[in-house]
Amino acid sequence: MSMNTSRSDSTRKRLLLGCGVILAPVAAFLFWWSRNPIVFTVPEGLMAEVVARQLEDADGDELVVELELMGEGDSYRITEVSLERQLADRLGLSPPEGFREEPLTLEEEDRSDPETVRFVTEWNAENVSWVCDLEIVAGVPIVVRIPAANAGADSGVLSISYESVSVLGGHWSSTTLMLNEVAASE
Repeated sequence: MSMNTSRSDSTRKRLLLGCGVILAPVAAFLFWWSRNPIVFTVPEGLMAEVVARQLEDADGDELVVELELMGEGDSYRITEVSLERQLADRLGLSPPEGFREEPLTLEEEDRSDPETVRFVTEWNAENVSWVCDLEIVAGVPIVVRIPAANAGADSGVLSISYESVSVLGGHWSSTTLMLNEVAASE
């Protein structure tokens, strides 16, 4: 009987060791993956993208921007509109309805890095960012009306960031629009 007990203890130890050898790398991979997401780049044209067009404003008291999601995609969201602060001041812009001004912020771990602190400080001094959570679906254009005191006073670049989120990750991208260069056909 002690021989069988000894064998079963030996078998049990081998089984536990084998499971440990298999589970340890799996646990290590899952731990690493949770802190270091795997990023895949997708060739242009395979993912949906947002196209921005400036429309004419009859009253001249706002910039009218049409956004349209081209291609197929689930649940995309416009997350941010940004532009140079000097351009926003010259045009007399304020955040559109549903947007709020929000500066770029530092994560706690970045506060000790002087280069990152300087970058964020300079970016906030030179740029204005309006954040939102605006859903956009393929084939249904949305119009964003940006209040402007001097809508046609200058031209410049408006950057629009958008994302999609899914169970296995997501897609982040941005597009740009040259303001006050409305196409002659519109």
